[in-house]
Order: sequence, then structure tokens, then C-alpha cells
Amino acid sequence: MERAAVIFRGYVIECVRMDDPQMHLDPEDLGGRADEVLDPWGKEVVLQLRTASEHQNKDPEWERLIDTVDLDTVQDLFFAVARKVFSGVDVNWGKVAAFLNFAYRLIYKALTQNRREVIPKITACVLQVIREEASALFKQQGGWVHVVLNSVIGWNNVIIFTAGILIAMLLYWKMAK
Repeated sequence: MERAAVIFRGYVIECVRMDDPQMHLDPEDLGGRADEVLDPWGKEVVLQLRTASEHQNKDPEWERLIDTVDLDTVQDLFFAVARKVFSGVDVNWGKVAAFLNFAYRLIYKALTQNRREVIPKITACVLQVIREEASALFKQQGGWVHVVLNSVIGWNNVIIFTAGILIAMLLYWKMAK
């Protein structure tokens, strides 16, 4: 679980660095430690996750829906999306990558709106979902190293499908409000 947390924080920090080099985020901002360092495998996993999320981030509908998320109710939305994404027995790396990207996009939105107080809530939600929904996948398939060894080939279709689920959930949530 600790490795998953370090990789998630590394992923978010790398995404922020790539999306806005002027913005700064530290592991401590995400519940980590100042001395937290990714090993070479962890760095490669972050790169693979970043590559996998590029397809999702190019979807204009995805961006529009992220823009409509109310950060004051982000926990409710986050858990609703997590239940939908991880429902059933087909938990896979593509769903994990899409889910982590969803979390990153919410964190980035909080940063750009100067709502840093929301970031620990999002981070805690991510780690809870990983612990409850994805940890069995990590153990079953060899952990994060599996991501590196199998690269993102084959993820693209799963990520696109999962992005569709996320968009549908966001639309449903928005209309239900």
C-alpha cells in the first residue's frame, strides 16, 4: 500500500510539473514525506501512467465535465465514480490508470483554483479506494512492476472505455444535483 501511495504522489507531482511548470507541489502536499523518492521502477510506472492518461485528457467532453465538478462535494463524487469504475470483477490496470488520472485532474483543478485544502481529501479518497478496490489486483498481478513490464500496450482501449464510464458518472452526478 505504501508503494501505491508513493507512486500516486509521484504521478500527481509529475503531471503537475508537465502541465504547468510554474506550479509547485511537494509530496507533503499529498500526505507524503519530504524525503520520499521514487526508485527507477516507480519512475517508470509514473511515466507509463502519464502516457496512458494522455488519451483521456484529449477528450474535450472529459475536460468540460472536470470543469463542472464542484470541489465542495468532491468526496461524494469521488466515491460514486470509484464504485462505478471498480464495480464487478473486472478490475484492471486500465481502470486504475483512468481512476488515478481522474484524481489528478481534480487535484489540478484544486491547485488552479487555490483550493489546496481539498487536496488532502482527494488524496485520502484515492488511497482508500486503492486499499479497498485495487490492492488485490496489485498482489495478484505482481504489483506496479507489472505495469512496467507490460507497458501501456493494450491499455488504450480499456482507458477509453473507462473514460466513458467516468464521463457517464459525471454526467449522471451533475444531472442528479
